Amino acid sequence: MKSTRIIHLIVFVLLLSSLACNLPLPTSQPPAATPAATTAPVGLLTAAPLPDTPLPPTETIPPPTEAPPPTEMSVPPTEPPAATEPPSPEPAWPLPAGFITVPASGGRVFFYNTSGQITAERSTPDEFPSYTNLHAAGSASGDPLQLPLVYFTYQNGGELLMNINNNISRLMSAPSFYTLAGAPGEPVLAYSSIDWGDTLRSTLYVGNLDSLPNAQPVAVVDEPEFWAAKPLAVVVQSGQPVGIWYTTVAYGIG
Repeated sequence: MKSTRIIHLIVFVLLLSSLACNLPLPTSQPPAATPAATTAPVGLLTAAPLPDTPLPPTETIPPPTEAPPPTEMSVPPTEPPAATEPPSPEPAWPLPAGFITVPASGGRVFFYNTSGQITAERSTPDEFPSYTNLHAAGSASGDPLQLPLVYFTYQNGGELLMNINNNISRLMSAPSFYTLAGAPGEPVLAYSSIDWGDTLRSTLYVGNLDSLPNAQPVAVVDEPEFWAAKPLAVVVQSGQPVGIWYTTVAYGIG
């Protein structure tokens, strides 16, 4: 009986040893991950495995060659045509070198340059009624004393006089004289005379200093409203008058 128990105990110990050998050993590492299922989820495509065929031999592709730079054509640059200014028209008369003034008391004539400086002074014993009735019949670029001054005076019933270096001469008689205008820098002038009647008759004359005393009328203006012809300018070509500008003004006003 006692021996039977000892045998049972030995068998029990052997069984325990056998079980202990089959149990997994304890470890701190997590269990290995189980491989994922090979079945693809619904809606996703799986690529079929490629056959184990050798790849074709790779071809050596040369690097891309750069395109040659564009050929520049040697075209001469086109320059814009030079701007050509139209020729300046020649003035109808020379540009002024200055101006002259006559004091209200008369007896003197002052010459000025374009800067307003007095360049010369002329004395004359005659009285000038108005500077508009005086014409410098030449150029003042030389000696101002030699410049002919033509002007009107009431003496002897009305005359046109000429003063050169204070030597005064009578150019012509002008009893019906009204007003004059000269070509700047030229010995040419025009003047008008007036006659009373049923109308106011104005007569225009033009000429150079030599021909003026015998000049014939170039225009006659009859104005019942008493408008008088007033010369404004004379057009000169080659030293000779070829035209005259004039207007009409109310006679006796101003």
